[in-house]
Amino acid sequence: MWRYVKDEGQSLHKIVDIPPVLRVLLRFGVFRRRACKLIRTNAWCQGIGRLKEEDVLHIMGDDLRALSTILGNKKFILGEDASEVDCAVFGMLVQALWCSPGSPYERMLHGKFILYLNVSKLC
Repeated sequence: MWRYVKDEGQSLHKIVDIPPVLRVLLRFGVFRRRACKLIRTNAWCQGIGRLKEEDVLHIMGDDLRALSTILGNKKFILGEDASEVDCAVFGMLVQALWCSPGSPYERMLHGKFILYLNVSKLC
C-alpha cells in the first residue's frame, strides 16, 4: 500500500525498468493518479486504508515479532524443509524488502530491528 498511496508510485523506477516514454507519462501523473486512486479506494474498502500510517507500522511490527518468535532458530517456519507456508510468507516479505525501496517497511526489516534478522534471512 505504501508504494501507491504514500509514495504515489514515485519509487517504481527503482525496481522496474520503465521505458522513457512511459516514464514521462508517469511523471506527469497520467496513469499514476488513476492507479493510486484505485489502490487507495481498494485499501479503504479492505480496511487497512482507514488506519493511520503509524497504526499500520505498529501492526506490521507486531506481525514481524510473531513471525520471528515462530521462526526462532529454525531454517524455515515448519522445520528444516521449505513448505507452502514459507512460500506465502516469502511472497509477502519480498514486497517489503525488495519492491518498496525507501519504505518504512524496508527500514523495519533492514534497519534498527535486528530482532527480525531471522525473518529477513527467509528472503
